[in-house]
Amino acid sequence: HYELIFTDDFNIPTSGTYNNERPETCITDVITDMRNANKSKELHIFVGSFGGAVVGLNMFLQQVLEFEYRVGINLGTACSCGFMLLASCNEIYTSPFSEWMYHEMTSLCWGKVSENKKRNEFTINWWTILKETIAVKDLLTPEELKLGETSEVWLTGEDLINRGIARPYSQYKFRHVL
Repeated sequence: HYELIFTDDFNIPTSGTYNNERPETCITDVITDMRNANKSKELHIFVGSFGGAVVGLNMFLQQVLEFEYRVGINLGTACSCGFMLLASCNEIYTSPFSEWMYHEMTSLCWGKVSENKKRNEFTINWWTILKETIAVKDLLTPEELKLGETSEVWLTGEDLINRGIARPYSQYKFRHVL
């Protein structure tokens, strides 16, 4: 199997450039590696992220969804984009002490009001398709999905384990690769 260990913000790809002496997320090389990978192998994704830009998430999701079988692992934090990335997995492992946060996508608006209206209509439709594609509804209750439209939904790994959505991380090391 392949492993993707993601412990950073989802930012716009910069391919190793620096901004204010802080290394930015270098996802272009990872995307190239994923694009050239054998998609019949399992992809194991370790996520520890507070989220970030949907643009970065979209680049990962396109490649991630091409793998036949995806295993998600959260041992710390999977917020916003990190939550969405793990929601795209076929099998999820988590620590009871981990935190998960879901909310509706944040959309930046600039330009004329009519342009913003069109952009918002597009975003609503696009977000609906994305949530259905990666089956967010399978992780959250209808009430939590509704709450996520206006606020944040916080869950622990224990919550997801108790719901039967995720398995305890202690079982991960004993699993058999398909």
